[in-house]
Amino acid sequence: SAHRTIKQHRPNAVVAGPSIGLYDIEWLTSFLLWAETNGTVPDALTWHEFGPDGNEIPGHVAEITTWLEGQSSPALRRLKHWLLVMP
Repeated sequence: SAHRTIKQHRPNAVVAGPSIGLYDIEWLTSFLLWAETNGTVPDALTWHEFGPDGNEIPGHVAEITTWLEGQSSPALRRLKHWLLVMP
């Protein structure tokens, strides 16, 4: 995988993803569980937010943060520290 190749050649690189086009909690959680199973959890969780005013962003961040905090995997739990919202 790209994640493994990057980490093999640059162990300190920050791998961000999945950079999906719209926030989708079901897709993100499925992706993260798959990545955890396969040892490819990104260092930073990313997605795009497109909307008229961005009022949904705080709720989306809260929702994924709550999900991450409820996980037993240290690799998933640490992602909450990488959540970044840029208006």
